[in-house]
Amino acid sequence: METARPLLAVLAVLAAAAAAEPLVHCPRDDRLGQCVGEAFLRIIRSMATGDPEHGVPKLDPILVPLMPMSKNAGKVLNLNMTFVNLTIEDITHDVTLKSAKFDYDKLEATLELHRPLVHFHGSYKINGKILWLPIWGEGTSWMKMTDVGEVWHMRAERAVAEDGRPYMQLKEYTSTLSPGAMAVHYDNLFGGNWVLGQGANTLINSQWKVIYQQLQPLSDGHFSAIMRPYWADIFKQQVDLDRDFPAPAAAAAAPAP
Repeated sequence: METARPLLAVLAVLAAAAAAEPLVHCPRDDRLGQCVGEAFLRIIRSMATGDPEHGVPKLDPILVPLMPMSKNAGKVLNLNMTFVNLTIEDITHDVTLKSAKFDYDKLEATLELHRPLVHFHGSYKINGKILWLPIWGEGTSWMKMTDVGEVWHMRAERAVAEDGRPYMQLKEYTSTLSPGAMAVHYDNLFGGNWVLGQGANTLINSQWKVIYQQLQPLSDGHFSAIMRPYWADIFKQQVDLDRDFPAPAAAAAAPAP
């Protein structure tokens, strides 16, 4: 028992050190942008299961109770479309970082990310016209985006928390998704008429690029609005601007871990 006590003490110290490890730690040197990108990527990946210790919620899958997607774009689209209880999955799986920029003085970051797959499924209601085809229906649907590029941009301001800690107060956040391919399916179109429904789904899939180009601003706006409060809370609760982004002199003077 006496022999075990020193080991337990060491393990307790190591556990405490691990618990105290900040979510982001990036010295203001030549690798600042890449370091911030890698830190944010770790946060995104941790959303697969959540990280309560660092205040990161589980967000894969994420449920969106209501998502209106109405659009009038002349000859291309004239739709009133709403998704209900839309589940978005695979937003954290195998996501990779392509490039990253971070300006500490302006507190602006831009990341380029890649996801192999993003999967959506839920209920829908649609009425209107796609290209030359009048369309209506109500039922369940799914959509798969593959080879998805994302441009993630945020701008923050320096603020002071109640405990006196300087943090990043998020002011702008946008996320733009650009799929390399897309497949969609709407069940029960035209009141369940299989022939008309199959024809409409075939048309939508064959012309997905033209259709998505019109709907992308709405889709990106919804996705950005969904994720923004989570990032704002993480930055407010977990980031200390002075501790997590040390000046080069301070970083050099810090003892080696």
